[in-house]
Amino acid sequence: MIKGQYSDGKTSQMTDVVLYADDAGRIGIQGSHKAAIALSSVRISPRIGNTARYIEFPDGGMFETSNNNAVDELESRLQKRGINSLIHRFESSKRLVAITLLTVSLGAWAFVQFGIPHFSREVAMMLTDEQVSYLGVDVLKTMDEHLLEPSELSQERQDELQAIFQSILESIHADNIRLEFRKGGAIGANAFALPDGTIVFMDELVELADDNDEIVSIMLHEIGHVQYRHSLRMAIQGFSLAIVITMITGDVSASSSIVTSLPAVMIESGYSRDMETEADTYSLVYMLNHDINPIHFATIMGKLEASQDPEFKSCLEEDGVVSDCLSKAMQANEGEEGDEGSMTGYFSSHPGTAERIRRFEEAAQ
Repeated sequence: MIKGQYSDGKTSQMTDVVLYADDAGRIGIQGSHKAAIALSSVRISPRIGNTARYIEFPDGGMFETSNNNAVDELESRLQKRGINSLIHRFESSKRLVAITLLTVSLGAWAFVQFGIPHFSREVAMMLTDEQVSYLGVDVLKTMDEHLLEPSELSQERQDELQAIFQSILESIHADNIRLEFRKGGAIGANAFALPDGTIVFMDELVELADDNDEIVSIMLHEIGHVQYRHSLRMAIQGFSLAIVITMITGDVSASSSIVTSLPAVMIESGYSRDMETEADTYSLVYMLNHDINPIHFATIMGKLEASQDPEFKSCLEEDGVVSDCLSKAMQANEGEEGDEGSMTGYFSSHPGTAERIRRFEEAAQ
């Protein structure tokens, strides 16, 4: 009940009345012949200090009161009822629920597919070398604890490759990239770039090469990943996804598992097709500009593909001679064109190997 004065809107006469609101969400003037109307059909003036409040009726009638607190409570009931009504309408409409779920699902997919990658690319390119230098240390440490083993390459061989690597860095004026060697074990022949610019070569990859230029072509490819900050972008995407999952589900453990599994994901899932193409292009352009035959990249890629063959692995277990086993595997697969769908391990998510090899073969002609 709210005491106040009422005018019918036709005359200036004001009458002392009591306004009431029932449980059905209707309001009316007590003792009046006017029928109660829906609370949502009136307009309530905003509260300004302690000035009088007005409630306007659809027929032009006007209720005036100085009881601001009572009007605030009435307005609160109106808002609450409106929200509850909207929720009820939503829950009662299967079609509306389905459309909403579809819209939310598509929006979430678009955000993960396009929004997060775009965000990660922008952030990655904004960070300074000093800022990203802290990221790779823990990643490599985690890999050393769970995935990798100390390199078994001779110190002489490591020094030789380090010298070649340093000469490349000097030619491109880069001082934020370093080279590490590890034994891959279950990972096998591989190389990858970490977010801080550390490039890690597996012993198994080095052993596949018959010419240092084959190693150089892979070095250049990985340097391309560093220069375009592909690994950093992947790391930022992983952290961003973890944050989104935490915000949606409130499950911190789920997001934490994503962050802790990033090192393994970086090896297993690989880069996107666009990222691999960018890194290939970087390697190809450098090789052409420095009179290095692009055929070396095609050659080492063919060897990498053959090294994933079960025959190569079983042969290696028997006699351990890499070159002999590689020849047997390549002969066994002669005439078979590698494609993205048939690849495993290192090539599982890379662009079709045959397509990449063909690009460098054509450039070598």
